[in-house]
Amino acid sequence: MAILAAMLVKIARRGAWRRRLLFLASFFAALWLGGPWVEAGETVAGKYRCWMMNVGGRGGRCTSPPIILRPNGTYEMSKEQGTYTVKGDRLTLSESKIRGAGRLEGNRIVFQYKHGGLDTTVTYLRP
Repeated sequence: MAILAAMLVKIARRGAWRRRLLFLASFFAALWLGGPWVEAGETVAGKYRCWMMNVGGRGGRCTSPPIILRPNGTYEMSKEQGTYTVKGDRLTLSESKIRGAGRLEGNRIVFQYKHGGLDTTVTYLRP
């Protein structure tokens, strides 16, 4: 994996694809270093920070507040508070008005939804 990342960085320095290749290299490195996947019986409780945002096909600064999932089934995200449910690999936040159900991917939560007519993907990471 480290060799692949090094090759992508070397190629990225050569041309206009630099930003995309650097993004791919960092993405694959994060997947490789990301930690264990959540398995049955494991808790999803913890603090998840906003890691990556894509709005309308363009990456951007991740400005969303962290999500805190408590073991008792409650959550907090800035001023929003409520309960969360997990069914399979889907996470639903009871008070979320914009986001739909999130997809659990190991130590990550991925929300995909439309906002302002644009496809939006926000990924949260639990360190």
